[in-house]
Amino acid sequence: MERILVKDKYVNINFEPQAFSLGREFRLSGIKLDLTKQPIWINKQSFHCTIYTFRYLDDGSFFGLYVNEYGKFSHKLTHKEVLALN
Repeated sequence: MERILVKDKYVNINFEPQAFSLGREFRLSGIKLDLTKQPIWINKQSFHCTIYTFRYLDDGSFFGLYVNEYGKFSHKLTHKEVLALN
């Protein structure tokens, strides 16, 4: 996966700085599988939900994008929720 469609905008999955609708720059910080859920099998391959975490470059806070097993955006995680993942 190279990018995630969030509503009508794409977020690139790379370490290059990018800006979203509010103009704040951010970059990819990490990728984590959601191992609290069982994976599903699609075409004889196992897929997990994935959490992509991003860091805002202006204040260092985080946000996350939760992507389901099919590679579709599900919901956004707040700074507090991202910190609770570790």
